[in-house]
Amino acid sequence: MSDTTVEPIDWSAFRRVWGVEGHAAREMLDEFRQDNDPDAWALQAAVEAHDGAEARRLAHRMTGACRTIAAPHIADLCEALGTAARAGQWPRTEELLAQVLRACADLNRYIESL
Repeated sequence: MSDTTVEPIDWSAFRRVWGVEGHAAREMLDEFRQDNDPDAWALQAAVEAHDGAEARRLAHRMTGACRTIAAPHIADLCEALGTAARAGQWPRTEELLAQVLRACADLNRYIESL
């Protein structure tokens, strides 16, 4: 990975929390994707509709899920998005949404490469 690329998963934290690696880790990450992908799509719809309550709920859910699999960069983005949505800062919320969706796509490609 280049210096400007954020490692999507903190593997030392993942192993410390879950105690698995290899095939078992891949299975856990595949399960994560089954929930996270629809949440990301729903988050996009909520932000586009300027539905602050739903955007905050989904951002909070995604923050927790990403922290659970040791994906701190996406978790931090989701947390910031929820804060911006709560404040009604829609231009900032939309900017963060683009970053969240890009980071989720990067994570999905990373998981597929495992």
